[in-house]
Amino acid sequence: MNLHVVFLIIIIILIMYSIYTNNTEITDLKPLKWFVMGDIGVYNKEFYQLVQNRGYDYNQFAIILGDNFYPFGIDDKTRYQWKNIKHLNYIFNKPMYAILGNHDYHRTPQTQILFKNYNWNMPNYYYYKQYPKHNLGIWFIDTQILTLDGPDLNKELIESKVGKNKHSEHLRWLERTLSESSDLIKIVCGHYPLFSNGNYRENLKLIKILYPLFKKYNVKVYFAGHDHTFQHLIRNYNNYKVHQFIIGSSSELRTHNVDNNSNDILISEMAVATCELNDMKLNVKAMGLKNNLLYETIIDFTTE
Repeated sequence: MNLHVVFLIIIIILIMYSIYTNNTEITDLKPLKWFVMGDIGVYNKEFYQLVQNRGYDYNQFAIILGDNFYPFGIDDKTRYQWKNIKHLNYIFNKPMYAILGNHDYHRTPQTQILFKNYNWNMPNYYYYKQYPKHNLGIWFIDTQILTLDGPDLNKELIESKVGKNKHSEHLRWLERTLSESSDLIKIVCGHYPLFSNGNYRENLKLIKILYPLFKKYNVKVYFAGHDHTFQHLIRNYNNYKVHQFIIGSSSELRTHNVDNNSNDILISEMAVATCELNDMKLNVKAMGLKNNLLYETIIDFTTE
């Protein structure tokens, strides 16, 4: 056989193999799975049961939405509380990405940033994770720094912990990273909700800060804790729709108020949320203590 013909056949085979493997990578892309828990700081048996229930979901990571240590956070003198994270890691044993809540500010919030063990990840007060195969970016923000406010908190106390420039630094970082992102799906995680049918209702300060950024940079989903219920609230301010999920009942329930005529979802049961992202669709489920499905919804980012 002519060497030129042989060479041509080899080239064709290599091209066909490349096309096949590239298509296989696309079709075989597995869903990205994770679960979300909030206000976990009680560390009771019910909380550990909720986490243990998720052991069969093949989650790749977990998100922790603040108030990680009740009632006053953690510092060098109370480092024994890390035993709770050690036990949590024993059950889950996957990366856990955490943010701070208002309770975490009463002692030394930086203690949680400096800790590097048991799959605990909090590299800064605010940070960003990217999952390019799924066109996903997740922003982890500090709502205490952004609002300089909160229950039993004020501007002076927060600035005494983080410095006087941290508020403006956080705002600049958030806008810059959102503007530079090419992610088609953007999710933001913070402790305070924007709005709620629980104890805390609307957070006007946070709405004023975040909602314009969400609209400008196409953020469709916000995960929050703080109110000790599970909620899914859809708001359409200034012709821009945002899905907000509150997962604050992972270790403790509290009383709530809700408008009986509202279409919002509010579930007053202990829960975590499981998330599965596949083909530009996000499936969110609220899962209860008996591994029971409390609520489910699908967000299609191609039509939102």
